[in-house]
Amino acid sequence: YFRTNNTDYLAVLVGDTKQLIVNANVLRNSSQRTTNIAGRNITAFTVSPNGRYLVHNSNDQFVTIDYERFKRYRFQTSLAGLTSWKWMNDQHIAANLAGSVKLIDFDGQNAELIGDGISPSSPLLFSDNKSLLFFKQIPASETTPEKPQLTQYFLVPDKIIEATRSGQQTRS
Repeated sequence: YFRTNNTDYLAVLVGDTKQLIVNANVLRNSSQRTTNIAGRNITAFTVSPNGRYLVHNSNDQFVTIDYERFKRYRFQTSLAGLTSWKWMNDQHIAANLAGSVKLIDFDGQNAELIGDGISPSSPLLFSDNKSLLFFKQIPASETTPEKPQLTQYFLVPDKIIEATRSGQQTRS
């Protein structure tokens, strides 16, 4: 359930058919209720915190529906290997794609690699709009087994700073 522009919506992903069904005017104006199929062959979707954007995967492609401008964006950002995703803020999504974390614009135009080697089941956590936490897999060596390490990325305008137990590394 989400609301934007004085309209309330209910989005339901039907598992058997993989159709994403969106109902408009669910509670506030039920006499004008409408139902639309927003996409097919979908396995995951998410709604931005402000309710403006609904993002789904369609055949491993990134698709965004803008409910303020009533536009649909389709860009070539691949979602192959998607295990989880989470909104960082109203404009950006962090996605765990086969062990790599990418920060993706709401419309899929930019997909910036933030980190790799993360656990496929690692949650993506935000402490604010500029800090991303997840568990990175530290490879096994002859003396130590493989283990997860909590990693934090600070996103600042001109660079990305990685902070781990062993110190900080800077990437541009």
